[in-house]
Amino acid sequence: MSLRRSGRRRVEFRFLRAGAMVVVLSLGLFGAGFVDRAFGMGAALTPGENGVHTVAFVYDGDTVRTSGGLIIRYIGIDTPERGEPFYSRASKRNIELVKGKKVELYVCKGEPKDKYGRTLGWVYVDGLFVNGALLEEGLGRSLIIPPCGTEKRDELLGIESRAQEAGVGIWAK
Repeated sequence: MSLRRSGRRRVEFRFLRAGAMVVVLSLGLFGAGFVDRAFGMGAALTPGENGVHTVAFVYDGDTVRTSGGLIIRYIGIDTPERGEPFYSRASKRNIELVKGKKVELYVCKGEPKDKYGRTLGWVYVDGLFVNGALLEEGLGRSLIIPPCGTEKRDELLGIESRAQEAGVGIWAK
């Protein structure tokens, strides 16, 4: 199973005020469709969060900061913490995947923030599902926390199971 999405769709957002068009933002987005995934996962269109962001800093394997200052915690995955085996590999791989790149973010509607104030989301770069890619490479474990973690539960558990069977990353013998 590939974690890549194919196709390209154009999504146009129009914000109207008193009958006159104030702003038109038109984005060419990679993937199976921004609107399909955003609404299909129950994510609400929250100005400044859902959409395309540039990753400015990578904290570790599952947390990043955008150039706009938004801190994103990947849903459904937990990568090793500092001092644990595979911490460096997970962090470096996350840097390779997203740092300095434009990513598509889909925020969980049911619980958009965690207790630390980080935005909870699914992240895609050039159509690649980053949360899943890190699991696929054995650089983290699935972390299914309702309500958001359950939306891609089967997909993430399947990816983790294949990584375990392949003995990659943290699952190496």
